[in-house]
Amino acid sequence: MVRNIYMRIVEYKTDCGRHIVGLCRREESLGTFCRGMGHDTVKFIKFFGKPHSSKNHKEAVRFVKKGTAEYNKGRFDQAIYYFQRAVHEDKEYARAYYYLGNALAKKERKSEAISAWAAAAEVNPRSDIARLAEGRLDRMKVDRDTIVGMHR
Repeated sequence: MVRNIYMRIVEYKTDCGRHIVGLCRREESLGTFCRGMGHDTVKFIKFFGKPHSSKNHKEAVRFVKKGTAEYNKGRFDQAIYYFQRAVHEDKEYARAYYYLGNALAKKERKSEAISAWAAAAEVNPRSDIARLAEGRLDRMKVDRDTIVGMHR
């Protein structure tokens, strides 16, 4: 736990430093600087917020398993339903957002899929799921500014 807190502090310091350097070098406008700092600060504060109960996470995992089974059977509407239930139970469960995005993409609901993948990358940015979600976004040629604007 202490290591995880330390890593979040280092990540926040690095993100803030990047914005400050960008502003000083005139690579970022003042508006972009403020939005970036605000976004990074909210993300940092969320980490120290009230943790979800293990019961909620267990329910979310159960819904993801059901959704995955439906997805594998080609029942994408049912899969979407279960993945949305999982997200509702645990808003920090990146895997639920990622799978939701995949199911939405199968139904050609691209803007919703992009939002779900962006959420997956945001709630746990250093995870394997975040990298997978960013890969999906890259394949759809979605730039970072569009994602941040959509997710706020």
